[in-house]
Amino acid sequence: MYEKWQDVTPRVAAHWLKANTNNRNLRPNAVAAMVADMLNGRWVTPPVDSIVFGSDGSLYDGQHRLTAIVKAGVTLRMRVVHDAPPEILPTIDVGKSRTAGDQLRIQGVTNSARIAAMVRCILSYDRMPGLVWNGQNSFSTPEVVAYTQQHQQGLTDAWRIGDGIRREVTLPLTGTAAGVLAYLVRRDSTQEADLASTFFDGLLTGTNLWADDPRLALRRYTPGSQVRDTHRQQCFLAAAIKAWNGFVEDRPIKGLRWRREELPMPRVL
Repeated sequence: MYEKWQDVTPRVAAHWLKANTNNRNLRPNAVAAMVADMLNGRWVTPPVDSIVFGSDGSLYDGQHRLTAIVKAGVTLRMRVVHDAPPEILPTIDVGKSRTAGDQLRIQGVTNSARIAAMVRCILSYDRMPGLVWNGQNSFSTPEVVAYTQQHQQGLTDAWRIGDGIRREVTLPLTGTAAGVLAYLVRRDSTQEADLASTFFDGLLTGTNLWADDPRLALRRYTPGSQVRDTHRQQCFLAAAIKAWNGFVEDRPIKGLRWRREELPMPRVL
């Protein structure tokens, strides 16, 4: 077995993929996330990550990276291992890679896991308004980290609002959805800041709410029992946006509901 660093062109990657005869199923969303990082200059090849070929010439590891190189049309320098014995196959991909939350915590970001979850929701809201967020619409760790670095103060402020909601144990609404709504209201809404403060104060405390108050409807909202966990965050956020929009328009809402058939996602007024 031997290794070397090599410039991998799209043509070389496509040729090597012909040796991908016995590998796990390709995950298109993982490839898409890699392509986005490669095209936007976020891709960094860790020294321990290798393209691995077995002693029989077949591709043991690297199909996602090679596919992304082909799709992105870029050339990247990578560590390549040749003539690996079949005994190493059980050891490939058994380690747990660092999540975006892990990376942000290393960089000193407090509440990093929850802020990373917020960023994934924000990116989904911005880029996939017409799709169901089913857990497969992944964003890469570098992408989540980069967004957090660019908007850290706004995300931290919004997280504090969401955390206040999360700590109110009587509310089904998740802290992530509440924090994302607070962030989107500050970023996208044309309304006065005082109106947002009134909305979130009433949502948190539940005081001085009228019978058809959108904030009261949101305090009571919960997705149906048949909604999968990976989709619940989207349902909570959509309902929260509907409540905010109803509040802005001074429109009574007795009960909130949102289903995937109502896609695309509502936009913040």
